[in-house]
Amino acid sequence: MFLLQWSRDKTMSAKCQFRPGEVAPPISHHLSLPIASLMLALASNAPAQGTLTLAGGSVSPIDDSGVVNFMLQFNRVPDFFAADDYGRQADAFQFYIASSTNIPMFYPPRPYRSLLRGGEIQYGNGISIRNDGPPDDSDPHSGGWGSLRGSVPFNLTGQTLTFSVAAAILNVQGPFAYSLLLTSFGAQTHDPYTGESGRPIAVPEPACLSLALLAIAGGFLLRKRGSVDDGG
Repeated sequence: MFLLQWSRDKTMSAKCQFRPGEVAPPISHHLSLPIASLMLALASNAPAQGTLTLAGGSVSPIDDSGVVNFMLQFNRVPDFFAADDYGRQADAFQFYIASSTNIPMFYPPRPYRSLLRGGEIQYGNGISIRNDGPPDDSDPHSGGWGSLRGSVPFNLTGQTLTFSVAAAILNVQGPFAYSLLLTSFGAQTHDPYTGESGRPIAVPEPACLSLALLAIAGGFLLRKRGSVDDGG
């Protein structure tokens, strides 16, 4: 676990709790500005505050009504309606529904059972569910994917999105694996989130060392600024 501590003299220290047997890397208490800059660069793999990522979520098993319930909690409020000059949605998501329960490294092997396309929300028809193929060239919103299997409404409350899809529309009869992709104006914002229905979505925690380096470098810069303000 990663802890930040502020002291009354405006300095900041970082603590990172390690499992038994792990050894914390030694960190010098005397940092020069170049070293602090290097630490900030090393920690730059953490997503920027404005980058859309997943803070939590779940994909339910098929319930007694034959429905799968989805919940996505983002790190900020998503914008599903703004688009750029090329028609790419400001924030979007896409589920790739696998034909087995084998959780993929990135994407399930094709053909997919179906795809849930949050990238079509901007067109006002809710969340579209499509076949993998063949490409439906007659539909300008297909994104090169197959024909429309159906669409469902959604509820967005703050940073939390919820929606439900009938298993028949998803083209599944039991547990299934999936990948979840998040994009911003068509660009991938994070490695796909993968998992199996009936469980919470696995969301990796930020790298502890990267956060520690960022915090210590930030503390050094604050101390440096304080000495300048004091005429040092």
